[in-house]
Amino acid sequence: MLLFDFDGTLVKDFDTVYETWSRIANRFGVKLTKQKFLRKLNPDWQKVIKDYGINLENNEEWIITTFKKHYVQKVGKQRVISELAEFLKNKKFGVITSGFSQVVISVMKNSNLKPALILSSTETKNSNKTHLL
Repeated sequence: MLLFDFDGTLVKDFDTVYETWSRIANRFGVKLTKQKFLRKLNPDWQKVIKDYGINLENNEEWIITTFKKHYVQKVGKQRVISELAEFLKNKKFGVITSGFSQVVISVMKNSNLKPALILSSTETKNSNKTHLL
């Protein structure tokens, strides 16, 4: 079985992810440039939030809700990159993500693909994917 990361591999969603985190950062008075975002980009978003001095304990629910709403609306409408979708048509594959499984399901449906499994670290309350394997 082949295993693929979702964000940035099966879908090109950097701009959406950057835009979403920029909106969140702005709420806390943090200016997030693309260069700064690329340097700080880390699957452990909780660590990134703390590095910016944002109180996670008081804001975690709002951050997750805000990110999820924007991410689901934007990325959920996408398709898998066409060359990869063609390659995966008749393959047994799985998807691993630090995002939301409902988005992966939506994108797979839009792309007429059926992964054998979807593993989402976000839904285990830990954005670091390494604990899933």
